Amino acid sequence: MVGPALDLATGLQLARENNLDAAVLDIDLGGAYVWPLARELAGHRVPFVFVSAECGDELPDDFRNSVCLDKPAPKRAILETVSLVIAPA
Repeated sequence: MVGPALDLATGLQLARENNLDAAVLDIDLGGAYVWPLARELAGHRVPFVFVSAECGDELPDDFRNSVCLDKPAPKRAILETVSLVIAPA
């Protein structure tokens, strides 16, 4: 496990320096949207789940089909969702 990353720069650094199996992302990282990090992960085929109070907001087109759990999400729901996202198709 790596993180947490409380800002976008740290998240990008962790994503670039580690071989990640999956990620759990908040949409708003200290006032910056997480889209660049999500695109970085997607480019490396790292599955991710958004866990955010902003799930009901309009997501960018490239993330419209992404899984987004509303905060506060129970730990069990997050773990189960991540397990489903990383499971082979």
